[in-house]
Amino acid sequence: MDADGRNHQWAMPMELLAGDGNEYRRNLLSMGLQIAPGRKARELLTTYIQTTEPQLKAMCVNRIGWMEEIYVFPDESIGLRQENESVFFQSLSPQKSAYQIAGTLEEWQKRSVNIALIIHDFLLQSASRLQRLFLKL
Repeated sequence: MDADGRNHQWAMPMELLAGDGNEYRRNLLSMGLQIAPGRKARELLTTYIQTTEPQLKAMCVNRIGWMEEIYVFPDESIGLRQENESVFFQSLSPQKSAYQIAGTLEEWQKRSVNIALIIHDFLLQSASRLQRLFLKL
């Protein structure tokens, strides 16, 4: 959680721990991590990340889109794998999603019905015009 109370999530590739750790720390700092200055704090963070054993398993994928029956976005996935295993998009740096939630299900349904009615009216008018055209021939 950052200083503004927002949670951040990033499926960090373990390969980022192979070097001096600057790259993964830069990413974590950009997401709001607050860490004491100095080499000891950096080493403790790396040790913590490398030795912590997660309670839950997750599958990481390196592309956005369909993965079996799950749709993967940069910041979330829709659907669950077997035994409630989550699926995360994994990249070398955190990605912000261009997809945003806008409106409610009810608004979407209403707009969809309105669009369908407009298309229906257009098709009826077109068919009527074509019928009159053919009757004149």
